[in-house]
Amino acid sequence: MYTFDSFLLTNNKLVVGGINRALDDLWANEIKDLIKNKKVILKRPKFDDVVLDVLNVEVINSIANKKNFFLLINNNLSPDDIVDGSEIYYG
Repeated sequence: MYTFDSFLLTNNKLVVGGINRALDDLWANEIKDLIKNKKVILKRPKFDDVVLDVLNVEVINSIANKKNFFLLINNNLSPDDIVDGSEIYYG
């Protein structure tokens, strides 16, 4: 998943948004089953990889019928830790 956005919620949980065109043909529930309550790996250019716990997943269809994913992360990261070029791997 290529990341495009990240922000903190009021409870200090991190939300990371991204896309993965390989999953565009799956139903939202299928995508959630792949990622929700699982560990994923955040790969960042010039930084160490980080293992993240995914608490929840929201899948939104864009007007072009492409999927956008938003992962609720349970780690001590800030939006600044999600640098340009970051990718999340799962499965």
